[in-house]
Amino acid sequence: MREQAPPSGSGSAGTGDELRINVPVFVRATNGFAAPKQSWIVSDATDKGHELVLHNAGNAHVQVLDFALYAPDSDRPVAGEPVSSWIFGGQSRTWMLEAEAADSPASGRLRFKAYTDAGDIDAKFFP
Repeated sequence: MREQAPPSGSGSAGTGDELRINVPVFVRATNGFAAPKQSWIVSDATDKGHELVLHNAGNAHVQVLDFALYAPDSDRPVAGEPVSSWIFGGQSRTWMLEAEAADSPASGRLRFKAYTDAGDIDAKFFP
């Protein structure tokens, strides 16, 4: 929202308000198939958490809806974050996830689950 002075010579006193709204518009490719190409990287950033990076090398966006890290045989998340993020083709996004040391598996192995508009992911990582 922004305040604007009225046009000069209009005889109006005071100010006017202008409201701008940005809306993403996605256009389907006409010369080929558009699809995201996701590459997820999980690493130990600190002794208190993990760094999660998503790189989209595709030519279409991907919307990340939710993700979490788990011990391999557990349904209780070690770390995670409810998100709603758009990652466009050629872009990357990094999240820092705090994890309690007591919750992190001693083996260092992690199970990663993510929910995106391009499909769900369930994979094991060895950061």
